[in-house]
Amino acid sequence: MIQIFTAKNLISFQSYMADEEVQRLSNVRNQGLRKMTVSFGSEISASEILSKSTDGALRGIALVKFKENLDHTAMLEFNRLGENSGLFSKYGIHAEAFVKVMKSMPAIGALDYKQPDLIALFGVDDASKMKAYLSDRQYLELAPIRDNTLDSYHFFMCK
Repeated sequence: MIQIFTAKNLISFQSYMADEEVQRLSNVRNQGLRKMTVSFGSEISASEILSKSTDGALRGIALVKFKENLDHTAMLEFNRLGENSGLFSKYGIHAEAFVKVMKSMPAIGALDYKQPDLIALFGVDDASKMKAYLSDRQYLELAPIRDNTLDSYHFFMCK
């Protein structure tokens, strides 16, 4: 399970975590968990390429690790080009948010993967179009812009 939690600021988050009811409920929740990892970060301003998925779309989250000394610049450029060219709309793909990770830590169990540098949230309106998207000539031309900067790219899809 992946949860996205947003707080206005660190003080608000700390107040939430200190709330007696939240602590009581988290103790109940934690009894059923083998492992939980928490990543903290701040949203990257990319409003010109963000859009909203349709109701019923698949939800996606990608944990992105960049090669040493590289950052999210090429990832955003890939998304800008995909959005502006119409490639994403052709296949119902929506970039919805990008979060720059400041810290990941194990809350339960051990951290057994590299901390991501970026968390990307996206939507896919129709999963049956993904095979065509991944073989589209335009996608194949744009993908190296992003891929050449990646150390790892783990993504998860859900309904």
